[in-house]
Amino acid sequence: MQRNMIEIFRKNISGESSSLSFGFAGREQCMGSHSFGPAKRAHYLIHFIIKGKGVFFADEKKYVLKQRDMFLIRPGETTFYYADEEDPWEYAWVAFVGSDAAQITESCGFAYSPVATYPDSPELIESIDDIIRHMQSGDENDYYLLSRLYNIFYHLSRPVINTQNAYKNEIVRRTIGVIRSNYFEKLTIQWLADQVRVDRTYLYRLFKKEVGICPKEYLTQYRIRMATVMLSTTNQSIKEISYACGFTDTSLFSICFKKYLGFTPQQFRKIDGIQQLSFQMIEVEQKQ
Repeated sequence: MQRNMIEIFRKNISGESSSLSFGFAGREQCMGSHSFGPAKRAHYLIHFIIKGKGVFFADEKKYVLKQRDMFLIRPGETTFYYADEEDPWEYAWVAFVGSDAAQITESCGFAYSPVATYPDSPELIESIDDIIRHMQSGDENDYYLLSRLYNIFYHLSRPVINTQNAYKNEIVRRTIGVIRSNYFEKLTIQWLADQVRVDRTYLYRLFKKEVGICPKEYLTQYRIRMATVMLSTTNQSIKEISYACGFTDTSLFSICFKKYLGFTPQQFRKIDGIQQLSFQMIEVEQKQ
């Protein structure tokens, strides 16, 4: 089998006030065992498996996926994925950023898990192919690209199936809700535990088991995710954004931002379909 791959990046940068901005799209028939990563992305990125099988790693969890499954990569998350050796997957993808991106992905089946099953609708994949054809023609009309992107979201926002490892524990879901509603405040783990009425140590163990990271780590990652939204959709300064996202020190904010995304806040602000800044490969230590 021969690898067949196309990926189209936009050339023009959308205005900073955009609530949703298209980044790039692509489609690939992978070779057996073809892999990507570990890497961090600067966009929200959804892959749709058209046929075949493969494996996706995110949040320190392994997901074995097949035809009609989809997986989401959020800005700053370290992920790794590879095609099955005998039945390698063919998939298509779209990437986007903006203040509405987090809420949209949650409404499309990714509220508690980075994987789901997408509806059996030829029009969904055709919308991605249409984006690729449109951009190949040299036309980057924002309204047209967004109309195709929203058409994809329309199909996904209809009833979808969360297939694997959703956060089933009610305490974990409530804690995540509290974090998302109060991330900009000066939060402590004890305060979180009080809000959901459990012991702090119990919350730590439960959250770590269910989510894969501790509550403090989740809070920091969520603050960084919200910072990416503000960086791409407002003209506020780096200092203003750091305080608005719950960081009391701008230097600490920049250090955390670089740690999770691989980019500085200043570099991220320039990202909008710029290929060389669309992802950051992660170096993995080789075991002797």
